[in-house]
Amino acid sequence: MNSQTLFECNDLSVGYGRPLTSEINLSISSREILFIKGKNGSGKSTFIKTILGKNKALAGNYKWHLNSESISYLPQITNPTSHFSFTINEILDLYNISRTFRDKLPKGLEGKKWIDASGGEKQKVMLLTRLSDETKVLILDEPFNHLDQESIDSFVDLLVNIVSENKLSIILVSHLEIELPNELQKTVELK
Repeated sequence: MNSQTLFECNDLSVGYGRPLTSEINLSISSREILFIKGKNGSGKSTFIKTILGKNKALAGNYKWHLNSESISYLPQITNPTSHFSFTINEILDLYNISRTFRDKLPKGLEGKKWIDASGGEKQKVMLLTRLSDETKVLILDEPFNHLDQESIDSFVDLLVNIVSENKLSIILVSHLEIELPNELQKTVELK
């Protein structure tokens, strides 16, 4: 293990009683995007729940090389049409999001009401609510659900910016094919 390794797993099997996927071997280092892809039902979300300690591993092992306060998680959003009357700025205030991260939003978005925001705008705000100065690894479970291609591309640009400028690493789970810069990306497919 080099000093930059933040997480690693060896021969990890995850599932519920029987494996959904087996023998997962991977690691993530500083300033990387680990893209875990696979079809629906391949065990991607179960993998995330396992490495977050919510599910027990069926076999193998994993290890975090940082404290739990440095790991942030954005689960799948299942109800993107919730009807909050708050503005984006008020939501960011509730989460005490620093100006460093707020400045990553498009100009003028902070004054918009949540109910009037697009799916892509809402997803960007939700992403920012998971970031703090202590965050070293951000885990995103299917963040592109309910987004059109333009919103996906804009969201990917935000992820690349966060990794490049804020020295974070991202574990990204998706069933979609996503284009990420080769120098930042490491890809693992669950089958």
